[in-house]
Parts: sequence; C-alpha cells; structure tokens
Amino acid sequence: MVAVSYKKLLFRLIIITIIVKIILSLLVELGIDESYYWMYAIQPDWNHFDHPPMVGFLIRLSTLNLHWVNDVSMRLGAILSGALASIFIFKTGSLLKNERIGWYAALIYNCAIYTAIIAGMFIMPDSPQMVFWTAALYLMAILFLQNKEKSLSIWLLLGLMIGLALYSKVHGLYLWAGFGLFILIKKPKWLLNYRLYVSALVSLLFVIPIVWWNVQNNFITYRYHSERVTHTTIQIDDFFREVIGEFAYQNPVVFILLIVSIIYVIKNRSAIFNATINTWIICMSVPMIVLFWGISMFNATLPHWSGPAYIPLYFFGAVYVEKISAKTVPGFLKTAFGVLGGTLVLGVILVQLAPFNLGSQDKANFGEYCPTLDVSGWTTFSHQLDTLMKADVAKGTMQADAPIVVGKM
Repeated sequence: MVAVSYKKLLFRLIIITIIVKIILSLLVELGIDESYYWMYAIQPDWNHFDHPPMVGFLIRLSTLNLHWVNDVSMRLGAILSGALASIFIFKTGSLLKNERIGWYAALIYNCAIYTAIIAGMFIMPDSPQMVFWTAALYLMAILFLQNKEKSLSIWLLLGLMIGLALYSKVHGLYLWAGFGLFILIKKPKWLLNYRLYVSALVSLLFVIPIVWWNVQNNFITYRYHSERVTHTTIQIDDFFREVIGEFAYQNPVVFILLIVSIIYVIKNRSAIFNATINTWIICMSVPMIVLFWGISMFNATLPHWSGPAYIPLYFFGAVYVEKISAKTVPGFLKTAFGVLGGTLVLGVILVQLAPFNLGSQDKANFGEYCPTLDVSGWTTFSHQLDTLMKADVAKGTMQADAPIVVGKM
C-alpha cells in the first residue's frame, strides 16, 4: 500500500483554496464591514473605535501600503492568513496524534464557514487573529506534549502570539484564560515557573496601546462594548439566534460532526486522546462557547464572536472521522465541502443578480447586513448619511459639530 503524504495533500489543499478564494473575490465585491475596515488602513492608529488596528495593518501589507488596491488585494491578507492557519492546525493535529489527524483537522478548518470564509476570505479582525490563535494552540501543545516548559523561547513565542491575537481582536485574551484553566487542572506546578509570567507579561504589553488610546478617547471602546452586554432582561430569542447562528457559521455538517464527536469523547475518553489532551481541548473551547451563550441570554450577540472557540474541537472531530473512515477525504467531509460550495455559489448568484437591498432600510443603519452592498454602496451610504446630517442641522435637530461614529463587528 502506497503511503499517503499528508504534507503534499495539505499543500494542494492550500493552493486550491487560495485560487478559489481569489476567484470569489473577483466575483463578490467588498461588503460593508470590509469597507469599514478599509478606514483602519487609511487612518492607522494605536487602536480604533471598536477594535485594535491589526486588520488595518494587514490591509496595508496586502495592498503594498495602499499602492495596489482592489477587491483581491484587500482580501489577500485574509486569504493567506487562512493558509497559514491551516498549516498550524495541521502541525498541531500531527503533534497531538499523527499527520492523518492533522490533515483531517485542516480539512474541517477549511470547510467550516467561519474559518474558511468569514475569517479566511473576508477581511475582518478575525482574519489576522486566526493565524496567531492557531499558532498559540500549536505552541501550547509543544509545551505540554514535548515537556518544553523550561524553554523560555517557546514561552516568549506563546506570549507574543497571544499578544498579537488580542491586538487583532481583544477577546484573544481568552487564550490565556483557557490555558490558565488547563494549567490549574493539569499542570499546577507550572504556576511556580517564572517563564509563564514572563510570557503573560509579553502578551499584556499589547494591551498598553489599546488602553492608552482609550484614555485619550474617553474609553469609547469600553463604553461601546459594555453597553452591548450589560442588559439584565432574559432574551430567549437572542439565545436561540446565537445557537442557530453558530450552527450555520460552523457549517451545519461540521457542527453536527463536532456534537457527535463530543458525545463519542464522553463515552470513549481513552479512544480519542489521553486525559491531558482532552482536558486542554475542552479548556480552550467549551468555557468560551458557554460564556457567549450566557451573554446571549441577556444581550444580542453575533455568532462569529465564539468562532475561535470551536477550533480546538476540530481535533475531536478529526479523531472521530479517523475512527469511522480510512479515506483521504471521508464522505462526511465531502458533504461538508458540498454544503460550503453550495452556500458560496448561492451567495455569488445573490450578490451578482439580486435587484434589491437585503439589508436594513433604517436610515441610521442603511444597508447593514446586506451582502450586495460593496465599497460603492458604502460611499453611497456615507453620502446619504451626510445628506441626512445636513438636513437635521438645517432643521435644528442636530448640532453641526456633533460626532458621528459608525462601528462594526
């Protein structure tokens, strides 16, 4: 029997996905969120209204410092970030068990809608974060699987990756929360390791520019986000919307695979990984998912907020797939790719041919959530907003110097 080279398969997967995403970028113009993050690139700062600046830096890098600007170049950073994240997923899975597990995990990563498209093609704060998030997972695995807890360089790299993850999107701090929980449960002796605290200090250095910017801007980031998650009335509809959204964003087939694999883990713990690995995966995923489910009980949330929490569960899914299939691309994952492909085809048709605006018709949020609103749509929206502001000023219902802040997630 000819041995399968999973590294070659991974290389082919990456090349194919890059080509497909570039073609999609030619067919689907920038959405309103992506257009908003373009402002991060043209107005770089230590922080921005609702997110850190990493996505703006990535846009500047992929557009050659704004000298090559089009739909593809704007998204190229996200596309390449998805490729790098796939490599880290493969390497982590290979370390946890073998290259076959790494390959299956990389397949799952590339057929989940959140990781493949939302963060892996659209230019969002999640795009650069996925590189650092998956790199951090890989470094954690090296620390506890290869007994590298005395390697200062690994700890420093981990601190740097988590710092860069939170400088992409602040909830990257959960990487320390999840890993800290794992250390408390399985590696309490590490609490006496000074390298752990040096690593955490490296990560916290990335908080300084965020805090400094907020000090100068009346803590607008904190006030904006806190207002979104401080309601006290139970909202069951928002909870179900969050869960259903996660079901869709993860790809329904992938979501079902993860649920089945978790049940399998509960019934056959030793058949998946060892207790240490199982605990690490749970700590790096489940608390974050439960946290956002809890928030959604009282506040409106967005499904991609919890997206990174599902990534460690891909390794459970990979082992379960290995148990039920010996194929290079198992039928379960072929179905998942089919769902992803069908969704993308439908999306392209919708964007190219829909004769109406699917987004909000409210003047304060005109076009929000509309997949057909591109950069020109953002320009139109800005012009309409400016016209409305001038009309309000003329009527005396608004001061001429009143600030207008538009924030996206």
